[in-house]
Amino acid sequence: NLSELALFLAEHFSLPEEQFWCMTAGCIEAYQTRFPELKERFNIFDLFADTVAVEAHTKRRLQSEKIQRINRVTNPLTQFRK
Repeated sequence: NLSELALFLAEHFSLPEEQFWCMTAGCIEAYQTRFPELKERFNIFDLFADTVAVEAHTKRRLQSEKIQRINRVTNPLTQFRK
């Protein structure tokens, strides 16, 4: 989970979260530029969408829930798309 990695790097290596997301967006864009033949796949799995679906996996496991609980949250990558 990238948000957990961003938090870890901020807490233990003083890497500002904004810088992490900027670097991550740059890596994704570089990859997409390098492989233009995968554009259709990039559109299907839009990593820069305004929101992303997040499931509460731990809660579901701990409480033995059968229902998938999906929340839409703001995507931090969106603001760093060029």
